Amino acid sequence: MLTDLLLIIILYLIGSFPTSHFYGIFFLNKNILLEGSSHSGLSNIYRYLSFYKILMILFFDVVIKGALPSYILSSYLSDLTNYLIALVVGHNFSIFLKFKGGRGLAISLGILLGAKIELFFTVVIIFLILWAIIKFKDSSWPWLLSLIITTITYLYDYHLGNFFFDSEYKNIKFLLFSILLLIIFTRILGKRNYSRINYKTIIYRIFFDRDNF
Repeated sequence: MLTDLLLIIILYLIGSFPTSHFYGIFFLNKNILLEGSSHSGLSNIYRYLSFYKILMILFFDVVIKGALPSYILSSYLSDLTNYLIALVVGHNFSIFLKFKGGRGLAISLGILLGAKIELFFTVVIIFLILWAIIKFKDSSWPWLLSLIITTITYLYDYHLGNFFFDSEYKNIKFLLFSILLLIIFTRILGKRNYSRINYKTIIYRIFFDRDNF
């Protein structure tokens, strides 16, 4: 029990490292918590970066913070949810930023990449299809929809004989659900401004990650 708790704390601290925020502070002299959507994720700083710097931050969040711990743990543990979700909690509610943070998408993709690479590619391919067909002005809701579709597809496949995914994926269903719910919950919180929140605001925050269209 103590070992499990210690591991969860370590993973939370790994997830808590605010890559984009620290880059903004040390290299751009900008506090991105005071810019745009007021969160510490890459989507709130990319406008100030070159393509290669975006890739560098994305690599750190997806591979170093997400995929690497996920891959290591999946090699030794069958039930990953309680551990890997700590990475997303840390990313979204960083102890270094007074429990503010990002939206959790990049690190969640990394977790899927490390745990079950087929699920990672499923999410990415669905996103690319949606992006190509609809060509919306931003990527916030296509990413969310791709996660929702992947989760639903996985659940149907799990109950219909594992046509797409191997039966070993049964241990990751709660992880998928937890990631999806945590991303939605973080979006609903928005800028932590609750004075004017209503059902329309909640819908806009969930699907478009902002308070209005």
